[in-house]
Amino acid sequence: MSILFVCSWFPNEGNPTLGNFVERHAEASARCNKVATMAVFPRKQAEKFTLETEEKNGIHRSIVYYRSLEGSVHPFKLLIKQMRYLKACKMALESCESVIGKIDLVHLNVVLPLGFFAVYLKRKRNIPFVVTEHATAYAKGEKQYPPKMLKRASFTLKRAHRILPVSQDLGNTLRHFAPGVPQTVVSNVVNEEIFQLSTREDSSRKRFVHISTAVDHHKNVTGILLATAQLAKQNHDFELVIVSDGDLGPHRETMASFQLEDHVRFLGTQTTEQVAEILASGDALVLFSNYENFPCVIAESMMAGVPTISTDVNGIPEHVHDWNGILLAPKDVDALVAAMESVRNGTFQSNKAQLREYALKHFSYEGVGKHLDQIYRIVLREHAG
Repeated sequence: MSILFVCSWFPNEGNPTLGNFVERHAEASARCNKVATMAVFPRKQAEKFTLETEEKNGIHRSIVYYRSLEGSVHPFKLLIKQMRYLKACKMALESCESVIGKIDLVHLNVVLPLGFFAVYLKRKRNIPFVVTEHATAYAKGEKQYPPKMLKRASFTLKRAHRILPVSQDLGNTLRHFAPGVPQTVVSNVVNEEIFQLSTREDSSRKRFVHISTAVDHHKNVTGILLATAQLAKQNHDFELVIVSDGDLGPHRETMASFQLEDHVRFLGTQTTEQVAEILASGDALVLFSNYENFPCVIAESMMAGVPTISTDVNGIPEHVHDWNGILLAPKDVDALVAAMESVRNGTFQSNKAQLREYALKHFSYEGVGKHLDQIYRIVLREHAG
């Protein structure tokens, strides 16, 4: 089958890690079908439109950059932006079709802002679409999408043939916006060939790893540093490695104020291969998020045979259990200190081989690719019937 991935989030020149989990879903899907990805982004440029294509890991990738109207005072600025956006989408679609032929099914990844194009293709060409959502902004709270955005998202979700949330928790939330639309949970995917089993020997200096955007209201890196400072008062035989493509400046200042220079290292944006090496070098992954869906880094850590310390929020407890990790309440710094100490002193231990076996079953390219293929075929049969 020819599957078009319509991607609101996708790695691009302005943000090379945006939606890298979408990219991996496409690569997994390509194990069973012909797959092309399309995405559009604004940028400052002389040309109104620039098409960039790449053939990589079995998929055709098309990104169209359109000239940004930032700073413009044109009275029809919004209309012009919408027209350019639609033309950019059509250019990307044409590029994809030139490689994989007539589209059988659209796989929309993240509803906003590109969801309208999946609906457009359904109406214009009668192409069914499924939706994989990753955004955490549907749940009630201060970070929820504004009402207008929720209404737009709901409009698209209700017209999908199936919703594929990355966690059951997210699926339960999405039901409020698209009641009656069938759902199937499809987990995030990990390249099992890159994320290899850790060969790290038991070390006297334990290593904790944190990988995230480092946005504090979400990931609570400050809480992790506070726990690290408390642990460092009693023990010195450990280190924390923080990897992020976000703004690490405030966290470096926090580290300095806690005098943690001997315990904390910061690393900026890393390649997938570098992330795999960093995880494999750790004794535990540490997350302290206030909310999540199911972050890819947990699946990657499991594939490397490394246990997870994490808050018990949203979709995380669907995969993290007492045999492969430690769950604790959000903002409970004392509990985080105790969990890190149990890894440091060996009280908590896990089996590397069991962790990888679980990851291969739930997150591998092969497993997720076959799962997606089954879903696509069911949707096409229902659509034809």
